[in-house]
Amino acid sequence: MKKLPATADFPQRVLKTLRRLPEGLLPVKDKRLLVAVSGGADSVALLRVLHQLGYACEVAHCNFHLRGEASDRDAAFVSDLCRNLGVPFHLRDFATETFARSQAVSVEMAARDLRYQWFDQLLAERNLSAVAVAHHKEDNVETFFLHLARGSGLHGLVGMRYQREKIIRPLLDVSRREIEAWLSAIGQPFVTDETNADVRFKRNRLRNRILPELRQLNPAFDDTLLQTMRRLREADDYLNQVLDDLWADFTSALPIGLALDCRRAKAHPLFRTLLHKQLTPLGFNADEIADALCRSEVRTGACWVGEGYTADYNRSYLEITPPAPDFIRRSLEVGEIELPEQAHLSVRAYQLSTPPALDKTTLRFTGREGDAKDETTVTIDLRNTLEICLDLDELQGLCYIRRAQVGDSFRPFGLQGRKLVSDLHTSLKISPARRKRTLVVGDDSGLLWVVGLRRAAGAPITVKTKRLLRLTFTPPTSSL
Repeated sequence: MKKLPATADFPQRVLKTLRRLPEGLLPVKDKRLLVAVSGGADSVALLRVLHQLGYACEVAHCNFHLRGEASDRDAAFVSDLCRNLGVPFHLRDFATETFARSQAVSVEMAARDLRYQWFDQLLAERNLSAVAVAHHKEDNVETFFLHLARGSGLHGLVGMRYQREKIIRPLLDVSRREIEAWLSAIGQPFVTDETNADVRFKRNRLRNRILPELRQLNPAFDDTLLQTMRRLREADDYLNQVLDDLWADFTSALPIGLALDCRRAKAHPLFRTLLHKQLTPLGFNADEIADALCRSEVRTGACWVGEGYTADYNRSYLEITPPAPDFIRRSLEVGEIELPEQAHLSVRAYQLSTPPALDKTTLRFTGREGDAKDETTVTIDLRNTLEICLDLDELQGLCYIRRAQVGDSFRPFGLQGRKLVSDLHTSLKISPARRKRTLVVGDDSGLLWVVGLRRAAGAPITVKTKRLLRLTFTPPTSSL
């Protein structure tokens, strides 16, 4: 059989890469593929080869307005290419430098963030299956060294994968030389970004100065490194599975969040790696936490803050809690009130037929609930902080439930004077994460209940009570 020229074999090599991808990412009858096309050789080849292979595509082009007329030239080129191919074209203009200043990031990072935010928007609006980007072999090699230079764990040295979420890289197995050879063979022009030679950019400095020296040492340097990266990827996949199993073994669910058993975890040789994998994505400084936990002087009450998450050290456990969701004040009405994080409050009203019976730990009453015709007898354990009963006729105005606020105070039942909710938190050793979630029930006279912690003195049940309001709180479930 006659061997195909390398350029003729190009589409089949890309197709082989595409077949590595999970089902659902490639176009089907009712879904297209979004292709990111800058106008350069790589992205133009990506569009042409996908089109030749019969994939239904739409094109996204970002004009970052960083190169004056050249930026507009590139946009016009891609628009014309799409028109000739009959492919839908989407253009977005970005004030990239302004965005970079406002976010205090580099222009490179700003362009990346803007690009992928828009791609996500297009995927949703256009019901597209995935976004195809034109990273190739050399891009993968460059990414390895960029991560190595800035400091990276094993995960950062495995290179780019064929697929990450809804981003796919069909050209990852081909080189820049092969891309340009195929474009030349099919007579397809492309534009050249003159800033690719600007060594002020890190990637360009690496591409134009450092990597050529390494390729002189070993002409097969790229393929050798990519093979090493594949081995690292296999090791990383295995390590991630081990770390996930360790995390599951060392943690237990809390009503909200989870608790890490630090005594057991610290004894494992992968302790620091485990914290880095699990805590860094939550915005924590994993090294700082690991250092503190490994020192014997860490005490209960130590707290670290991530991106909305909190990590509280409590008697050899690290309690990790997600951000408290917003909650708007709500009026109490008879029925079930849904609260954040799958908590809820049951509100029930009774018309009593006889005076309630009270002792130090128990309340017992008989009456009709709501519109019911039959009476029922209910026994309440007064030591249960998740449930209280109030005298309906002693309530002032409308009852409500809301988050506890700074400065909130109440008159504790059975005690003299007032107490700040924050002082109650301190005396009960409530963690900072739980404090943010504390709910209170009140009326026009003030707070009636610090939910789940302590009832106030207002609207108490007495032998004179005729109508009774029963509140039962079901705490949140774990959300980490």
